[in-house]
Amino acid sequence: MTSREEWRAALQALGDEGTSDDLQALASAMRQRVEAPGQALGDCLDAGPGLGQAARVTIIEMGPAALEGLLLASDYETPDDRAWFLDRLLEGELQTRARVRARLLQALNDKAWLKDAQAGPYMESYPPRRRVCDQAYVLMRALTHPEEDQVGFGIESEQFLHMPVELKDQVIEQARTVHRWNLSLPEPEDV
Repeated sequence: MTSREEWRAALQALGDEGTSDDLQALASAMRQRVEAPGQALGDCLDAGPGLGQAARVTIIEMGPAALEGLLLASDYETPDDRAWFLDRLLEGELQTRARVRARLLQALNDKAWLKDAQAGPYMESYPPRRRVCDQAYVLMRALTHPEEDQVGFGIESEQFLHMPVELKDQVIEQARTVHRWNLSLPEPEDV
């Protein structure tokens, strides 16, 4: 399968009658297709001037699309090749991060409500009702502050999600204004 339509048809067929094993096999085939170009480029990167240069230009042109296969590439012999390769990995990651960030920023305008969470067998309480923008705020915080302690992040995310809508809107607007997503949340008595 090579075209978008072929992949969609394969997925549709499995969506109708596929087993878990069938879905895993399709996902594996898709992953191999995604990784193959970057792996081929990585294999050619330290070749002579013609092939090596063609691989370098193609990697630059592919941008983030080459990243998945390049991550599987082995180390390169010369320091210059290793440094260039690391630059490309970072460039691909930064381009991907910028595109994700743009989508999250756009979602901060989406005030649509998500469906109410269903009670699970081990849930002590229902999670708070959320909007798309609330989820986008929490995800933006995770994206832009990866250094943050995960326990603190989880607690403050829950606190944010439990706040009244008007207060959440204020927190989102303040974060957008100062371009910081881990600001201290207002205390209940400040409200």
